[in-house]
Amino acid sequence: MTEQEILSEKEQTSIEDFGITRYAELLNQDVFTGFTDLFITPQYYFLGFYNLSYFLVNKSTHKGVRYEYPLQTDKISYLPLINIRAVSPQGFLVGFEEAYKLKQWKINTETQNDNLRKVQAVVQKISAEDNPCLFFYRLK
Repeated sequence: MTEQEILSEKEQTSIEDFGITRYAELLNQDVFTGFTDLFITPQYYFLGFYNLSYFLVNKSTHKGVRYEYPLQTDKISYLPLINIRAVSPQGFLVGFEEAYKLKQWKINTETQNDNLRKVQAVVQKISAEDNPCLFFYRLK
């Protein structure tokens, strides 16, 4: 269920070019445009929306939570889900980030997040021109 307007089936079938421009127009009109990604882990359904937001549905409780993807890189205190593109056979969500973007992260010096500290150590050793870094997430 959504509080946003949903296009009728007739309106949906009349759209001939459903590219990013049309998507943006509908977003600006506060129309629910659906999800662009669906990944299934052992515990969750991951419903993504153009790398802008995602919705996690717990399979056992049937409850979901919406999260925003955009990352404020000026003071990172936790390791966010980034560019999720797949699920591994072991049930990990797989994401990636370009090396030059990781080099721009400003990690909060007071963070106690061990995973973020590990990423920080790796980022210090890579070059901005290196290949993208893969992230494997196991959701709790």
